Amino acid sequence: MVESSHRFPSEFRLKDRRVFSRLSYRGRFFSTDHVVIHWGKSSSPHARLGITVVRRFGSAVERNTFRRRAKEAFRLSSLREIPGIDINLKPKKSISVSFSEFCTAFERFEKMISHNT
Repeated sequence: MVESSHRFPSEFRLKDRRVFSRLSYRGRFFSTDHVVIHWGKSSSPHARLGITVVRRFGSAVERNTFRRRAKEAFRLSSLREIPGIDINLKPKKSISVSFSEFCTAFERFEKMISHNT
């Protein structure tokens, strides 16, 4: 059984298709060597994360590994505490992104957000 402190709570997840579409078409984006982060403002009291990985990026095992690493890096980052921001994460070229690369991407994104707000 998974401890509750290690779960990715549902209030931190993006689930609505309209939100994903809004971020893709009207949101801003931030890019690193490995991932693209589409983001926008929301009325949520904390940051929410969505992950989009399409089939062409690899097998189901590779896509799920990408998702797990992204969720864990987000869970451990201080991005969760930023109010009113929605984030949709997508792989850029390959989905073989290490956990440390996710952490670095979130740190750089957080610095960019803090300078823009």
